[in-house]
Amino acid sequence: MQDVCAVLGITRETVRKWKGLLRKGGVVALLNEGKAGKRPKIDDEKQKELEKMIKEKPIKYGYDKKKWTGYVLKDFVEKNWNIKIGIRAAQLWLRQLR
Repeated sequence: MQDVCAVLGITRETVRKWKGLLRKGGVVALLNEGKAGKRPKIDDEKQKELEKMIKEKPIKYGYDKKKWTGYVLKDFVEKNWNIKIGIRAAQLWLRQLR
């Protein structure tokens, strides 16, 4: 499961949710699952700042992690910029900025 999550950029909870949908309603249920809400956006200035940040290690910003993850980025954005985002949005931002 860890490999699947890493390749797809998703959490274990998402895989479990997909498995449950497949068991209950097959592929049709999985394909008809509603999309997440509106994705949070950041302005160009913050996006440039994020691009610079993720080239450095999170430890520079007070985290004891070796690399940026969705959880670390989510925490940083919420604490420092007062922008509430989900883990999935943070993972997507990381993927787009790398």
